[in-house]
Amino acid sequence: MGTRDISNLYARFENNFKKMKMSIKPDGYGTYRYENGERLVFHLEYDTGSESLWRLQDKLWNYAKHLRSTWGKKIEQVHVLVITRGASRVKHILDLWVSLKEGPLLGEKTPLLYCACEKELKYQENGGIWLGVNKNAIPLHQLTKLPPKEQQLPFLGKKRRIDCFGKQG
Repeated sequence: MGTRDISNLYARFENNFKKMKMSIKPDGYGTYRYENGERLVFHLEYDTGSESLWRLQDKLWNYAKHLRSTWGKKIEQVHVLVITRGASRVKHILDLWVSLKEGPLLGEKTPLLYCACEKELKYQENGGIWLGVNKNAIPLHQLTKLPPKEQQLPFLGKKRRIDCFGKQG
């Protein structure tokens, strides 16, 4: 899903539903479904480096706060993937996330955050290598997944259609 679609799904209404506030505006949202039924759910944030680290910290805070209200107990199986333009920015983002988790988010359940540099991702195969808070490098297909056949998951995205012959499309 693109920015507008996913932002609208996370929008909050204020003033008796007169004003819509978008607390988080992911640049994208995706789900990979595996043959065994597991799903890799991620929110994509593209960081051009134009925002200050203070603004970036606010964004990360909002992801933790608002994704938790939507995903509930499953929040620790949902990802925020940040793609940056420069490798040095990856370190800054991961450091900000650690400071939030050791400070105001201490003891709170949060989404999993991984970062990658755009240039490095471009030359890697299979979704690339992502860096986590403990600086471990992990390929996309090894990120934590939601278990198969989970019930009561929030529906995000466009509904699949079933035509008159019973085929899904």
